[in-house]
Amino acid sequence: RHGRPKFTLLFSHGNAEDIGVNKLFCEWFAEQLQVDIVTYDYTGYGMAAGDPAEKHLYSDSTAVYDWMKSDLKLRSDDIILYGKSLGTAATVDLAGRKPCIGVVLVCPLASGARVVFP
Repeated sequence: RHGRPKFTLLFSHGNAEDIGVNKLFCEWFAEQLQVDIVTYDYTGYGMAAGDPAEKHLYSDSTAVYDWMKSDLKLRSDDIILYGKSLGTAATVDLAGRKPCIGVVLVCPLASGARVVFP
């Protein structure tokens, strides 16, 4: 957590990544942008149990967003959705259903499902 963050990024990582792989980047990025970052593993990634599936990308990102609103008491205009590679599928889906102040897509995919579940 940053002392006085401007915003909080909901960071959805790429395929073949997990929280551990992105830890140092997220710490550096948060410092550079003066933001907080909330990241998570999709079902079946990293330490998250279960089998990977497209539906989990969407339900996992929704659950984290809802947690940020309820437990962290963030407003929609405090949240920036950030997706990288596979994470852009979850980010675009979430942005279509939940309000936020902004969306960042890094290396977006035409179809997240085709990358993981060909």
